[in-house]
Amino acid sequence: MTGSRRFGMALVTHQHELCDVACECEILECQPQPDGRFYLEIQGKRRFRVERAWEQDGYRVAQPVFFADDRLQTAQEQADLAAAMTAVTALADQWVDKVKALTLSRRGFRVLEVLHRAGAKPNAPTPEPLSFWVTSLIPLGTEDRLRLLNLTSTPDRITFARSKLEGMVSGGGLSPLQSCSIM
Repeated sequence: MTGSRRFGMALVTHQHELCDVACECEILECQPQPDGRFYLEIQGKRRFRVERAWEQDGYRVAQPVFFADDRLQTAQEQADLAAAMTAVTALADQWVDKVKALTLSRRGFRVLEVLHRAGAKPNAPTPEPLSFWVTSLIPLGTEDRLRLLNLTSTPDRITFARSKLEGMVSGGGLSPLQSCSIM
């Protein structure tokens, strides 16, 4: 495979329109399958707003405007975020431990899927990547995921994740993972 190995990924609405926020992804692994399809493993790299979109040769094409979270202005905001990150990281670690304990049950494959989807925890405690990693651990609907992708406030994303994880760690969050069984 040649080129940058990057492409845009966007949700398409029921009206066949692109959502206004999308993600640039990088192909990490590409394996051809016997039937002509490809197995791709990708990772989201950066977010963008769709400035305009059109169709070209059967493909959706978009003009992206890349964006990142807003920078914190004061030392107090940075200290508050550091404290929130410490708390949410501890909750995420508890949740991961709880999920791993479920892998010993009959539903282990489904539970491992949640952890695999989230990927590895970011090495450096950088707020923006950590906030996305933590929210990827939480079973959310499409609308919540789009809202979080659109957010430009890391503290708001961390606060959202913290409130969800607190409920999940305290015992009420396993039902989405336990609702399916392998027959």
